[in-house]
Amino acid sequence: MTEPHYEQHLAAGAVAAQGPNATATVNHYYGTRLPTIEALPAPAAPDTAWLMAQPSRLLDARSHVVPFIGRKAELERLRQWRDARDARLSVLLLHAPGGEGKTRLATEFAEYSRSPDLPTAERWQVLQAGFRGGASPTGDVAASPAEGAGVLLVVDYADRWAHSELERLLSEPVLHQQRPTRVLLIGRTVRWFAALRGELADRRAAVGDLPLPSLDADRLRMFTAARDRFAASDLYDLPDTAGVGPPASLNRRDFGLTLNLHMAALVSVDAHTRGERLSLAEPHELSAYLLDREYRAWQRLFDAGGHGQDYRTRPAVMAKTVFTAALTGAVSHDAGTQALRALDLPGHPQDLLLDHRFCYPPSDRELVLEPLYPDRLAEDFLGLLTPGHDISAYDPDPWASGASAVLLDGERGRRRLRTGRGHLPGHRRAAPRGRDAHQPEQCTDGREAVRRGRRCQPACRRSAALFHETDDRGKESRVLSRLGTALLRTRRYDEAVTATQQAAALFRELGDRTGEASALINLGNACTETSRYAEAATACGKAAALLRETGDHEREAHALANRSKALARAGRFEEAVTTCEEAAAGYRKAGNRERERVMLHSLGTHLFQVHRSAEAITAYQRELGVCRELGDRDGERAALHSLSLVLVYESRYAEAAPVCEQAASGYREAGDRGREGELLDRLGAVLLELGRVEGVRRRPRAGRHRLPCRG
Repeated sequence: MTEPHYEQHLAAGAVAAQGPNATATVNHYYGTRLPTIEALPAPAAPDTAWLMAQPSRLLDARSHVVPFIGRKAELERLRQWRDARDARLSVLLLHAPGGEGKTRLATEFAEYSRSPDLPTAERWQVLQAGFRGGASPTGDVAASPAEGAGVLLVVDYADRWAHSELERLLSEPVLHQQRPTRVLLIGRTVRWFAALRGELADRRAAVGDLPLPSLDADRLRMFTAARDRFAASDLYDLPDTAGVGPPASLNRRDFGLTLNLHMAALVSVDAHTRGERLSLAEPHELSAYLLDREYRAWQRLFDAGGHGQDYRTRPAVMAKTVFTAALTGAVSHDAGTQALRALDLPGHPQDLLLDHRFCYPPSDRELVLEPLYPDRLAEDFLGLLTPGHDISAYDPDPWASGASAVLLDGERGRRRLRTGRGHLPGHRRAAPRGRDAHQPEQCTDGREAVRRGRRCQPACRRSAALFHETDDRGKESRVLSRLGTALLRTRRYDEAVTATQQAAALFRELGDRTGEASALINLGNACTETSRYAEAATACGKAAALLRETGDHEREAHALANRSKALARAGRFEEAVTTCEEAAAGYRKAGNRERERVMLHSLGTHLFQVHRSAEAITAYQRELGVCRELGDRDGERAALHSLSLVLVYESRYAEAAPVCEQAASGYREAGDRGREGELLDRLGAVLLELGRVEGVRRRPRAGRHRLPCRG
């Protein structure tokens, strides 16, 4: 007997049940952003006059101005992933530094996948994911055609999505039809991907990643292709390009990025057309040249506004608005209005939004404050407008120093900032006292990190090149080490790996063990941030051994602390336990009790992860003792919180009860009502286990939390 088959496809917000004994589950999502899935628009050639009004538009990957060349091996790898039949749902992360050509490659692959030249049975339905505001309806997506090959979903900037948002996206009905489904995630980093891999494993999905290598061997070919396209008759109309050569520094590491090659080609053609002869060796100089063209476009529009054009924003104010858009990204109209009001920009927010929209039309017409593209140009614009650099031709705006702080002010302000870690390189909130002391020269102010890191990098690169030419290995090694620190501070981790590797090798040649150890610690940090945990652990282990030889116990402990972090992230918890113990002992020997406390807390966490709960309790008790010696109330609360959890887990209720009380009292003192309620809840469960019901009835009222007991 054939069983009846039921299948439904519902729009977001709908619910239905079908068939005997059927049930329906409704998920309610709360928040300001909701994922949306829609058909990936086919590439369309923008109006040439519109492109030429602001040359940066020629670099936008969505404009498809420069023809796609190369990447045959990567396209074949993507094709093999798409056509594999090992799982119905398969997810692949395409990752590389910004400017390497990820978005363009993904778009090219998507177009190949749905090409009209393919047989119908081999043609894929290609979709893209994005966001809508909570008040906006999500778009409807037609079901995958029954005769097609399956569904291909492209998610650009996936590393800017929260984990919960990606989970929600992967639960969308369109991805769970009885058809092959492929999800192509695109991002700069991979660290966030580990948690998603675990989630996908539970769903029995195939998971993989594809790093995008630089096209070092094709630099000249790519520069030439871009130059010839920009010089074509429909753009700059430059018949003879023989005099438009590549930068003399084309072989430098910075020009390994596709975007930087395209920027160099565009600047060379634009300057040649104007009769200017440029010698631009640094990518930031290319950005400065292109940004000058943006300023010129703003000035022309403002001048036209005096003659009847519907535009009224002065160039200096438009610069502030563009700066804001680079921080927030495209947002809803209400969010954009709030951001501009918070920054108190001259002029009415509605006028600013309209004029900005005229200059930078959003790809989603429901949104405002479309950021400047490409991303690298926007990032350099942030750096050039922020005080602290030494580029004399570009005047910074003191206003920019406080803009990010205003947008970050309070819970509502935090939601105004562009989602995604590290869009503004080096911008980070101040770490809690002592928590990140082993990181390289931590700045408590994220804006200061941006200023110092941005200011340092061009000088360091040029200085290292000069010392290399003069064969001054000692000075070259020190400059490369400083460059590595600056790159770490501005979150350019892949570049930091290269710089610190070179510095460590030079220090090793020179026999400078202290310098080599410093470079290896920074190398370990950079590898950890790029999810290369085994390499990070090895580098930090070598650094610790070198510092042990020199008798520098505190810096040895720093190296061990970083090694334990890398081991834990690699899931090597037993090794992390041993390294944590060594680091704590090193800090104690050096007299750094605060760092000892931090390592004891990590030790307790790792011991609990390997089911050595009794030892974890001892570690937290040792941490508690150090906190009380130091008068560290924050650390004491954290230690009591973790200690209470492990005691309850081990059913040591008599010991857990006073610990829960002390932790709740500490949170009450700090005004943390949520944590106080959590500890009172735990205390109630403990008292129930001990049979002291009257205590349960009284305790929750102390914090005014009527929370259900878990017992």
